[in-house]
Amino acid sequence: MGALADMQWFEPLIQGYLVLQKKGSEELGEILHTLLPGFLAERKKWAERQRGSAEDFNLFEVLGVATDEVRHSRLLAWLLDHRIERGTHAQGSLGFRLFLEELCDELHWQSSDDVLGYALENYWVRCEVTGDQSRVDIEIASPAKFLIHIENKIMAGEGEDQTKREYEDLRRRASALGIAESKTHGIFLSPAGTRPSNVGFHAVRWSRIGDVFARFSESAQAPEVKLFALHCEKAIRIWNPAATSDAESNDVDL
Repeated sequence: MGALADMQWFEPLIQGYLVLQKKGSEELGEILHTLLPGFLAERKKWAERQRGSAEDFNLFEVLGVATDEVRHSRLLAWLLDHRIERGTHAQGSLGFRLFLEELCDELHWQSSDDVLGYALENYWVRCEVTGDQSRVDIEIASPAKFLIHIENKIMAGEGEDQTKREYEDLRRRASALGIAESKTHGIFLSPAGTRPSNVGFHAVRWSRIGDVFARFSESAQAPEVKLFALHCEKAIRIWNPAATSDAESNDVDL
């Protein structure tokens, strides 16, 4: 009897809620009915503008790989590689030079001579390089000259002790290649410029790499390469809009 009495007490509340819900639905329907014609008119104008420019088209979205971490690592490696033998962009070390210029402050370089010191070396770019304790996404290296390891994160976060293990492998790799500690660098790429657990890796936002692709597109000579680089930049902007400030991510030395 007690439970039945409780149900009878709640019944007016439930009925009142249903009445309010119906009234709210009717009011919402009236609002939508008022706004919908204007929305459809604006959508039609937007569609007509897109017909001539298709400015929202992006190759990587069509292929469903706009947020694929492995493919973005390969795109960045393509940008940085200067070798023409591997079907590259044929723009020499332009992409690597622009990349280094973007990180000039973090590298504590004072002039373009410092950038050229790396960009003019005979260096290699490799993906998925395995060490004793880890596997790094991108390696850029010139024996006895310099070594850069890049850990790329898009949708996932850092694994347990990941950058600690990668930094130990980075130092071992530098020693094996005869590279000084001052010429050995770790970069941790992520959408938000997330600080890695190991201070040996420098946090960098992906939006800055988007800036590099944009400048590369402007400077490249081959039309198809310019267009492809522009698509790369747009793909990065889709999931990583430019941040208002990178200041909080720029206080860890390479």
